[in-house]
Order: sequence, then structure tokens, then C-alpha cells
Amino acid sequence: MKKHLSLALVCFVILLIGCATVSKTTSGNANGPVITNITPQTGDSNTQIEVRGMYFGSHKTDASEIIFHSATGQGSQRLRPDHWSDTSISVRLYDNTLANYPSGYFVVRVGDRTSNHSAEFSSDLAFSDTAIEPSQIMPFTGHKLFTVTGSGFGTKPQPLVLADFNNFVQYYEFTPGIWRDNYISFTLDGTKMPSFDNSSGGQYLRIHLKNNPTRVLGHITYQKPSHLIPMYSGNINGYFFPGNEIVFTGTSNPFQAAPTIKLVNTEPSSYYHQGQLSWSSGSYRWIIPNNIPAGTYKVVILFGDLEQEYQPEIKIVQIPAIAYWYPGNKALEKGDTVTIVGNNFGSTQGDGRVHIYLQGSSLVYPITYTSWSNNMISFVWNETTGLFGGEKPFQMRVYVNGIESTQFAEGTYK
Repeated sequence: MKKHLSLALVCFVILLIGCATVSKTTSGNANGPVITNITPQTGDSNTQIEVRGMYFGSHKTDASEIIFHSATGQGSQRLRPDHWSDTSISVRLYDNTLANYPSGYFVVRVGDRTSNHSAEFSSDLAFSDTAIEPSQIMPFTGHKLFTVTGSGFGTKPQPLVLADFNNFVQYYEFTPGIWRDNYISFTLDGTKMPSFDNSSGGQYLRIHLKNNPTRVLGHITYQKPSHLIPMYSGNINGYFFPGNEIVFTGTSNPFQAAPTIKLVNTEPSSYYHQGQLSWSSGSYRWIIPNNIPAGTYKVVILFGDLEQEYQPEIKIVQIPAIAYWYPGNKALEKGDTVTIVGNNFGSTQGDGRVHIYLQGSSLVYPITYTSWSNNMISFVWNETTGLFGGEKPFQMRVYVNGIESTQFAEGTYK
């Protein structure tokens, strides 16, 4: 009996030890993978980096991965390890990883648990404190000059490559114009820049050495301009006149100077006017200047030297103005010829007419016009007050293209 009791006690102790061991292992896994250090902390794409820690798992599975994150938060990339154990992972960074992210940190993920961040790893081939200008551009024609400042460029000129930031696609190679240890200048050809598809709003590009893609001089934001849609303010019956304000909805890119508006006259096509849009109350605005002659114009918006594809037409007219009329020194009688002198009446009558306001705000129109030009209108007076009506006052205004003259002529009739 005592022998059986001792054996049972031994088994119980072994069971307790086993449970404690299982409990300890389970507790460690529950905390997820842990990174303790990496070696080395600098290198290039050929450098094998060892990431040390615990709870990585005995081997890599579909549910485990190691990721390199940019130190500046620009992105990340999953890596293919050379070796994987519960306490150590060996990995190399790809050429385009270091080209895009010269410094960053590692993270290990096992199942739904993610490790802490490793110490920072940085490329020992990266240039120091580089700055490229301009760093944000829109499509352009001809050639555009760029400058790069920094240090560690060396004094021997090297061919450069314009490439896509994300997928490492190379667009074209070029040779810089000036190369110094702390300064480089070069031009890019607008015809060789990447094209946009209908859905693409922009691209992130980089300039790197042709012979070593990990050595990046700088990044350029290449942005497709958004369209500005004119929302006409102040127009009358679809016509515009000097002093009208045109409001444009939509936004251009924040790094782009204020867009330019160009009115191209289609009647005739030889005249155009160009001005700068101003920003006010959350939209771009433009006031039609007084010196623009009447005509039909195509509205062209320019972003730098790039024309917006959407180019609507507007018709600008001048406000008709009355200078004087005759015979203004007598009471008009039916059958008299009245002549109004002024400007902006239009070379032909079209839908123009004379508005006659009789006493009591009654509005009538002449029946017969004898002549109509831009500066003079003649018509036959057809109104009468009747046999015992005496003389009564009236006012006349000229109405052209839906716009009535602000000046008026006044007199009497009988």
C-alpha cells in the first residue's frame, strides 16, 4: 500500500512540473514575438542582418512574416528570410527597399500577434541631408531644371535614372549638367515623363544613380492637375460683361502657383487676354477686365505651361450706354424720328430694342427702326397721349443681349 502511495505521489509531482512547463510556454506565446536586437545596424542590400529575439516559432509559416518599415512612415515591405528559428531570423534587404527607405526598423508577425519595433537599420550608402528642388511638379513641356543639395556626392559625374518610387520601374536615364560634392543640377525632358491614365492622380518618383539604385538623390511628387470648373457669377441670360466675376470650383495642387486664365477670342481668333486667378473664400476667382472687347471666348486654364483640357466658351458683351438723343428739345409726336447716340449697341440689332417707359411705368417698344449700329439707333415714334392728353413724360433705355443700359434718355410726348 505504501509502495503504491509513493508511486502516486511521484506521478503527481511530475504532473505538476509538466503543467508548470506548459503554463510557462503558453504564457510566452501569449505575449507574441519579441525582438531584442539586430546586427549589424548599418549596411547595404548585400548585408545579411540577424534579427534576434524569442517566440518567432521554430520555422516560418504562412502565418508568420518579417517586415521592414520606413523610419519616416512612407511605407513598408515584406521580406524573404534566409533563415528562421524561434530566436533568430536572418534576412537581406532588397535594392529597391533601401532605395525607397534608406532607414527603418523590423517587425515580426506571428499569427495575429506583432512584435515590438527593432532598433533602426540604415543604409551606409545613403547620401546625407539631400534636398531636391522643385520636389513637386505637374506635367510640363520642354525641359525643366532641377537642383540637388546635400553632401557625399563626390566629384565624379555619374549617370542618373528617373524611376517610379513604388515599383522600381525606370523611365529614362540622363546625364547631370553640374556635379559637385554638395551640389548637382540636371534637366528633365517633359516628353519622357510618365503618362497618366484616366484614374491616376499622381505619382511618386525618385532620382537615383544608374550604377547603384540604393543611392537616391531625392524624390519628386509628379501630380496630375485637377480641373477647375467655372461657376459663372453675375452673368445675365448667359452673357458676360466687364466687371462680372467668374468663380471656379475645384482645387489645384497646393504646391502649384495660382493658375492662369486665358480668354481666346474665337471671333476673331487673333485676340486673347491673359490674367491670374486669385484665391478668395475657398475658390479661385477672376473679374473680367473693362478693356476686353465684346466677342465669344474660349476659357483656357493654365497650370504652369499645361493647358486644362476642359475649355468652355463664354460670350462677353459690353453694357449699352446712352450719351444723348434728339430731338430732345421738343415734345415728340407720332411719326417723329428719334435718334439715340451712345455705344455698345451692337453692330446689328439682333435681339436689341429700345425700352420706352411711359408715365405710370407702362413699357412699350418702337414698331419701326430705321437704322441700328453700335453707336446710333433711329426709330419712328409711335406713341400719342390723345386729343386732350396734353404732354406727358417718358424715359428710354437701350436693351441689348439681355442687358439694359444703366443710363436713360428722358423727354415728353403729346
